[in-house]
This record gives sequence, C-alpha cells and structure tokens, in this order.
Amino acid sequence: MSFEERLKIARSACKISQQRLAEKIFVSQAAYSKYEMGQATPNPDMLARLASELNVSADWLIGLTDEPKPVSKPSMVSSAELESIKKYRALDAHGKKMIDILLDGEYERTIADTGGETVKIAAREGGVSEQVISDAEAERLLNLPEIDDL
Repeated sequence: MSFEERLKIARSACKISQQRLAEKIFVSQAAYSKYEMGQATPNPDMLARLASELNVSADWLIGLTDEPKPVSKPSMVSSAELESIKKYRALDAHGKKMIDILLDGEYERTIADTGGETVKIAAREGGVSEQVISDAEAERLLNLPEIDDL
C-alpha cells in the first residue's frame, strides 16, 4: 500500500476533512491534497505532524510497518507544551525571534526572582532535572575536583 493510500485511510478513520487536517498541520488544503494524490512528499517534520494528528506511526505511513498505531512511550512533555511547540514551528523567522526574545527575558526574570542560578543536576535514576540553587552553592559545585583529580 502506498503512502498516499495510507494517508487517505488514516484521515478517513479520523473522520476529518482535508481542509481541517491541513489547518491542524499548518499547510494549505491544496498543499495537503498533493500528499494524498502522490504529487508531493512531506519532509520529516511534516511526516511527524501528520502521524501525530492522525494518531498513527510515521513508520506505518511510509510503509515500514503494518502496525498503524504508534508505540506508546512515556512523555516528559505535556500536551500543552506540545501544542506550543506546534505553534512555534509554524511561525516565520520574525515570529520565532520574537518568541525567543520573550522566552529568554522571562527565563532571566524568573532566575533573578529566585536569587539563584538554575543548574542541571543528575538525578539518582539517571534522568536530569533542574533545581534552583544559590550562587554560593553553584560556585561550590563548579569548583568540585574532577574525578580524574581524586
């Protein structure tokens, strides 16, 4: 089965129009229609958007597997954060620059309000978490001897 056939099947299963799906993935209906007609091939980012919106795996869409549903993996990103990422990716260069400036400013404000630095520390189970610590504690941690020096 071809990519365009799988794409039509997945969209039909979701009971969504080409127009509505195009809006959700931030393209025109004409651009989306080209995917279903085999006149265009989505880039990897667009393939990921399509798979996400249609609740199928990208591997299934491109014919690498016969299992349409994505393998569930625990996510450390909330659905609200994913929605923000989708919106950010749809912005032009000016919009992205404006968001970056705002985000950097808010991050700096937050750090200044706490009176400390944000330092990444390794958690016991191998993950990484952020913790706000004082400037003095950050200095102490930065001056610890290297493992090779012990």
